[in-house]
Amino acid sequence: MIRGSVLNAVIRQSVIYQNLLPLIVGPTAIISSNVSEEENPKLVSDILKIINKQKKLLLMGGKLDSLLLNVEDIELMAKLPNKKQLQAETVGVLSAQAARIVEILSKNPQCLVRCLEMHKANLGGTS
Repeated sequence: MIRGSVLNAVIRQSVIYQNLLPLIVGPTAIISSNVSEEENPKLVSDILKIINKQKKLLLMGGKLDSLLLNVEDIELMAKLPNKKQLQAETVGVLSAQAARIVEILSKNPQCLVRCLEMHKANLGGTS
């Protein structure tokens, strides 16, 4: 917890945090983290759960890198899967498409081979 007037004075002196000024109203709680990218969505989700349990805390917004986030942005971020899960889903989508392309490209030669085998069998049966 930090007094809003103290935080306002600090933020006014900072170039990179000035966009936080609209969020500083009255007593303010600051939550900061240096977790890895994989843990970000889970951490945000955990923080939202804690804030929602507290009757005296009101989430006003947040900051991620240089972006100022509103409450809706933070709630959306909390619903995101972690980075490893997104990578696995991406690989799955790409693998499925690659398998489909291989299937499509192999169909025509298979049909040609079957047709030639049937033709050969027909020629062999009529000789």
